Amino acid sequence: MENVQGQVTAGGTIVKCSHCGGDAFYTSSALLNTRGATFLGLEWANQSAEVDTCAECGHLEWFVRSPSSGQEV
Repeated sequence: MENVQGQVTAGGTIVKCSHCGGDAFYTSSALLNTRGATFLGLEWANQSAEVDTCAECGHLEWFVRSPSSGQEV
């Protein structure tokens, strides 16, 4: 995972962990695999999502569109 980030915003709202209310996250990306692409060996063609992991409790917050943050994702 990358460095702990400060606040992340999505849709003009500061993202808070839905479990503990924390506002510092580790950011990574994940592929949103589909059965068809996997069957054909084309996983690389699937859409990806940004996954923010709460630095306090480890809960995952998923975003299909990358939220605005202080760091390049």
